[in-house]
Amino acid sequence: MTSELTTPNNLDLGVSDTPQGKDSPLLQLPESIVPMVIETGARGERAYDIYSLLLKERIIFLGTPINAQVANLIVAQLLFLAREDSEKDINLYINSPGGEVYSGMAIYDTMQ
Repeated sequence: MTSELTTPNNLDLGVSDTPQGKDSPLLQLPESIVPMVIETGARGERAYDIYSLLLKERIIFLGTPINAQVANLIVAQLLFLAREDSEKDINLYINSPGGEVYSGMAIYDTMQ
């Protein structure tokens, strides 16, 4: 089985060959880009968004400030993976500036 990382073909990433100002980056990525991974196997090709593929591998990625909505999504993923196999490890990668304490505690309590 092979995997290939792609983004939508018509996606304008905002790349420019000329500087737009002293503090302006050459590459400005929209916040809502979700890369797709295309797996090729015996049954053909299948496309996954990167977060679904990570969840399939028991990996959860938290990359936003923590609020009630984000905490609910993370808790739901933790509970789903625990239901699938409570003996296997779950990897949680965090790249968050912080957020609401009670929402963070909901994630922490679920991990216990």
